Amino acid sequence: MKISTHSKLRNLKKISNASPGFSLIELVISISIISIITTVIIFNQNDFNKTVKLQNLAHEIATLIRDVQVQAVDASTDTGRGIFYDNSGVLTIYETQPVDTSVNRSAYVYEHSFSDDEFDSSLILDQITIPGNFVIKEVCLKNVNPLCSGEDYSVAFARPELQAHFSYNRTEIDSAKWLSIEIASTSDLSQSRFVIINQSGLIYTSNELPE
Repeated sequence: MKISTHSKLRNLKKISNASPGFSLIELVISISIISIITTVIIFNQNDFNKTVKLQNLAHEIATLIRDVQVQAVDASTDTGRGIFYDNSGVLTIYETQPVDTSVNRSAYVYEHSFSDDEFDSSLILDQITIPGNFVIKEVCLKNVNPLCSGEDYSVAFARPELQAHFSYNRTEIDSAKWLSIEIASTSDLSQSRFVIINQSGLIYTSNELPE
């Protein structure tokens, strides 16, 4: 059966009326919504990336300090190891020597603190610069109260134990409980991560300071 041209046009009109498409206003609203969602996703992604990079840097510094600790307690060496910081953005890894080598090896005593005025430059093993988009915001040493305004800090290790030896303003603090290194993003100093070194030698990262 043949369908007349008039019927075809009428059917086409019905289809057209059933699927009118987007109006200009609807199109503008849709584009605006997509733009807002895209902006939110990009912003959150950038924030997430900064957080991940900050955590990675904190873990790298913690791992660096653990490596220094392991090298210091190695039974095959008589030297100790330490890390020094003086608010310059550079971590200095240094070697410590026993004060008196005439005594029995098991009785060696080390000068743990670092003094760049008197220190033999040959004992500086390496210097690590913090990446430009991050900063060491603050270093604190917990004694009776946290000491956070010093000119320099150091933590050192020596065989045979893993115990950490802390120094503040070039003076060793025997009663210190822990040392913290707070790392932050230069674009947002409120976003930070701590590297904690306990007196017992435990080294870890955290979002907050210990008691």
